[in-house]
Amino acid sequence: MGEAPATAAEIEAHLRTRDPDRWLSARLIADPVARAEVLALYAFDDAVRAVAPAVTQPMLGEMRYAWWAEAVDDLAAGRPARGHPVLQAIAAPLAEGRLKAELLHRLIEARRSDLDEEPPQGEALDAFLEGAFGAPMQAAAQLLDAAASGCDLSAIGRAWGLVSLARGEAGPSAPTRLAVEQALSRSQADVAALSVAAFPAVAHVTLARTYAGGRTPGELERRARILLASLRGRL
Repeated sequence: MGEAPATAAEIEAHLRTRDPDRWLSARLIADPVARAEVLALYAFDDAVRAVAPAVTQPMLGEMRYAWWAEAVDDLAAGRPARGHPVLQAIAAPLAEGRLKAELLHRLIEARRSDLDEEPPQGEALDAFLEGAFGAPMQAAAQLLDAAASGCDLSAIGRAWGLVSLARGEAGPSAPTRLAVEQALSRSQADVAALSVAAFPAVAHVTLARTYAGGRTPGELERRARILLASLRGRL
């Protein structure tokens, strides 16, 4: 991850480069405090995702994942944040229970599979997608609206996870495109149940079909489509 962003402005600038789709969705959050908390959550996600590429031995990666997990427990218990700036940024919502430690633990546990030589398949892939993509999406929605805990965002997380895994290759395969479409279809009811306040947690997934079709839209198109999805309240 390099030098960790320390301030809210640095976190936002970091994510604008590293995670532009979720950054665009977060721009729809009107409350600056809520927006900063969601961006801090995404920065935590990015830091955990950066563990595996940064280590040369699986044991070192396991030690780093354990460190992140223990740091989450410390914050949830109201203990002081460890030195990492991203932990300081998520300390308040974790201590107050608005950011659920369980969801962060599911994210960390899912990312442990990044250390494996072979990518997850079958049920292991399902568990990875739910933890690595569904859990942070659920956490963001609940940060924005506590009532979002009643919505199951695992299917919409699966759709985003599938296109995220496929991007950077020659292009998503037909099975991937079909799986994305199926996941989007299954998620419709829960996405529709999200409040206007919580919708920015999923707004970027409106780009999933485009990515699954093998095309990367430009920034203006991405901005327009994410905004339109938010105005309509559907993907």
